[in-house]
Amino acid sequence: MIGKVVQSLLQQTAQIHQLLIHINNSAVPPTLPYDSRIKVHYSSASHDLTDIGKFKMAATVESGVVATVDDDIIYPKNYIQRLTGAILSYEGRAVVGYHGAILPRESIQSWSEYLRKRSVYWFRDGLKEDQAVHVLGTGTMAYHTDLINFDWKSFDYGRMADLHVAVEAQKKGIPMIALSRPDDWIKSITQTKKVYRQSIWRTAQKDSTLQKQMIEVVNRVNQWEEPDQI
Repeated sequence: MIGKVVQSLLQQTAQIHQLLIHINNSAVPPTLPYDSRIKVHYSSASHDLTDIGKFKMAATVESGVVATVDDDIIYPKNYIQRLTGAILSYEGRAVVGYHGAILPRESIQSWSEYLRKRSVYWFRDGLKEDQAVHVLGTGTMAYHTDLINFDWKSFDYGRMADLHVAVEAQKKGIPMIALSRPDDWIKSITQTKKVYRQSIWRTAQKDSTLQKQMIEVVNRVNQWEEPDQI
């Protein structure tokens, strides 16, 4: 599966300079296309970084645009071109992406309240115009290193990099923008839109510890500022 994702990134209309891949729970190389731009890092089962691994890799980029991706999404050929264009249009002053959420300003008290009160802009749904948000999904996100380098070592819970990133951006006053796109422009590699939505939350819905950790991270911001367009 990852090979198809990698191929979609290597064949972008805007050339990428490096493709940094973090593999959890394995020292066995995945089947990948040969390309000198690919660099792979592994973590053992005893030191599983979960989704934090992508930010460990991103931290090695000294200067430039970083696009963080997932291994279950096929990216359209002009995806990187659109992301870098958006960063330029916002003069490098925002983190941009294609999956976003707005959180309630007050503290969250329960998992059901979190689900009920947030507004989500799914990456597979069309969006007519750019929308300022509190959270961006890190599978479809980009930023310039001159703006921020996320402190992955401070991400103390796995499986919630999106929230850790959102909290850091909020505390530093950095806007997050969900970008406009047509419906189904970005696709899951194997799943329909409905099944993908359900699968994202399947683990969290059954894991009360994960739910409590997510709420704890969200509440590290005392009051989420109203998201504003730049």
